[in-house]
Amino acid sequence: MPKISKPLPPELRGISEKSVEEAAARIMEGFRVQTHLFTKDELEGLAMLNNLMSDTIKWVVAERRAKGDSWSQIGSSLGISKQAAQQRFGKKAPAPVVDEDVAISA
Repeated sequence: MPKISKPLPPELRGISEKSVEEAAARIMEGFRVQTHLFTKDELEGLAMLNNLMSDTIKWVVAERRAKGDSWSQIGSSLGISKQAAQQRFGKKAPAPVVDEDVAISA
């Protein structure tokens, strides 16, 4: 099970670290889960992680574009077409909220 090595970011502090770790472990192990097996806290943690990852991907795409990557390269990295990547990420991404004191280790 992955362990959270530093404090959770403010967005996740209302969720117990154990719930986030358990939900992440289920995902990482490829456990095919039925929705009734997740607790409310785990579901909230997953939703917050999903939002954080979505914002991070948008930011990284913007950084890669700024460094000269093509939409074809970005689409390939994401497993989507060039056109889908451009339509999805072509707008300017918001600046991410980064807490450099937070790290999740596997």
